Amino acid sequence: MTTPTLSAVAGGTPALVRGGEVWMNPAANGMSQASCVPAALGPGEKCRANNTLLQRHARTLAGVTAAGELLLVTIDGRDPALSVGATLPEAAEVMKWLGAEDAVGMGSGGDTTLVAKDTLYNRPVDDWGGPLRERPMSNAVVIVEKP
Repeated sequence: MTTPTLSAVAGGTPALVRGGEVWMNPAANGMSQASCVPAALGPGEKCRANNTLLQRHARTLAGVTAAGELLLVTIDGRDPALSVGATLPEAAEVMKWLGAEDAVGMGSGGDTTLVAKDTLYNRPVDDWGGPLRERPMSNAVVIVEKP
């Protein structure tokens, strides 16, 4: 197997693993415990707790091993019969266990979807109070073989 040459680079948040160890600093990654900026609130509005950090959700994760291998990981969630998902600290531990030298979160919840060669490998669930369905997305990480 040859090591692929990257032609593009993407970022994600929050950081999960640095130097092969779990390393999380949600506040530095723009993920405070509240989902709003208090100074920007209108009359009568309140901040709501940010459940992204410590509640279990489906997760999309990316990392790189010390050997330079790319890890793209999908954890299903929101379906207790199949998978309850992972908290971000749990997701960081998964990436460390898989051998990631560095890893980040790329998304969570209904946008977590893994398709390879036209096959859907997970069970995406978008649950915003309506019927359960796949979430329409306007972005993706796409990997293609060079001709």
